[in-house]
Parts: sequence; C-alpha cells; structure tokens
Amino acid sequence: MLSKIFKISLFWSSYIPIFAMVFLANLHDFSKASVKALLSANLGLWIVLFAITMLSLMTSVWWISFFEEEFEESSKDPIDISTWRLESPNITNFSTICQAFQGI
Repeated sequence: MLSKIFKISLFWSSYIPIFAMVFLANLHDFSKASVKALLSANLGLWIVLFAITMLSLMTSVWWISFFEEEFEESSKDPIDISTWRLESPNITNFSTICQAFQGI
C-alpha cells in the first residue's frame, strides 16, 4: 500500500511545474491584490493543488534522504588498485572475447 502511495506521489510531483505555470498564467499582475483575487476565485482548487504539491515534495525529500542514509551506511573503504597487474593483455582484444563467448 505504501509503495502505491509513494508512486502516486512521485507521479503528481511531475505536475508541480505545471501547477506553478497555471497559477502564474492566471495572475493579472504581480501584486498582493491579484494573488488574493486569484486564490479567492477558486479557493478549493488551489488548496488541493497546494496539498498535492506539499505531499509530493515531502515524499521526494524523504526518498532522497532515505537513499542518502542508505548509501552512507553501505559505503566502503576505497580499494587500492595500484598493485594490480593485467595477467593477459589479450583479454582486451575483441576477438578473444568473442571466442570465449562462442565456447559457452
């Protein structure tokens, strides 16, 4: 159930720029009176759009922080490859790789 809510929230988050463009397109000018008039004309619509936007943004921030914490916990020490050496230089040859796969 939680994964479906999360997927829906991510889907709606792609519409946030469109919500902002619709809001800005309906403004007559950039004044406090114009914003008040626009919000009062369709208050229910703007409340729903604002709620969808906030829920989507919170879900996105939670998702990013979850994976950031998981990455920090699972990160390991760097591997030193300076002492490694290539055993067979033919391994980089394309024909050798093709021959190896033909035997499979």
